[in-house]
Amino acid sequence: MNRRWQGITSCVLVVNLLAFTAWGGMDGSQCGGKGQAPCTVCGDAPSFIIAAEAAAQCKEPAEPMCEPGLVPNKEGNRCDEVPPPGGGLVRRGSDSNISVGKISTSNPTLWINIATFAAYIISTSHPGGNDPWIPVNQFCSVLTLEWLRARNQGQPPQPYGLSRFSAQEQIGMAQMLINYNSLNDQTTTAANVLGGTVVDRETVINTLELNGYPEGTQIWAGNDVHVVGFYVRQGGIELYDSNTGDTTSFPTNRFRQEVEQRGLNSFVVREGVGGKKCGGWKGGCCVIC
Repeated sequence: MNRRWQGITSCVLVVNLLAFTAWGGMDGSQCGGKGQAPCTVCGDAPSFIIAAEAAAQCKEPAEPMCEPGLVPNKEGNRCDEVPPPGGGLVRRGSDSNISVGKISTSNPTLWINIATFAAYIISTSHPGGNDPWIPVNQFCSVLTLEWLRARNQGQPPQPYGLSRFSAQEQIGMAQMLINYNSLNDQTTTAANVLGGTVVDRETVINTLELNGYPEGTQIWAGNDVHVVGFYVRQGGIELYDSNTGDTTSFPTNRFRQEVEQRGLNSFVVREGVGGKKCGGWKGGCCVIC
């Protein structure tokens, strides 16, 4: 069986939508072509994250911009007429084909109808019915970004999950998932949104263990199946896991253990501004200079 059809639910894209979708603005519009708006203003984004993602997606489109009424072909080397409903390419980024179903968990799943590749639904469990739905992705990557931003401004409510956002914001987040094609895509978006830096695993661990990041540092960390968030505070680290929506705390000297147990291998770090660095460690806690 082709791996793209495996029914695996994770926070990294299961279905490679590039083979079936045409590139466009976050609101479904295309941009950057003749007579079209510049790519940096594609659509009205429902949140800061979506706006940042729209700008990132528009910088270097992977497929050619086409005139209205045309879409790139599968090879991405010419523009063809829009195919009839039920077949051919599906335009990416439109919110008109994304609906919100029953959500009973903090990190639900985005599903796609593989009969047409033109309908998506956000739902905790399989949408049911006679239509062939398969999971595309979960929301851990974008939820972690939102939690890190919220934590930087105060103490987010718990549990912190997708249900706390409006339907419009949920659909906007789903649009981000549709545009992802790899963990690298998600990591790049995290760096853009947080204004952080992509850092390798040992650098993150060693910095915390030897020198320490300033209080308020945000760490987005993921692997091929999940993404979590770390927030450095005085006396330790907070961990956010979207699967539960909850935050837990642990001493900094347990960070390596947490990273290794979770198999995290992709990191984005946004250092805290104006915080104090650790002058050393005592009992697993930071000794502030």
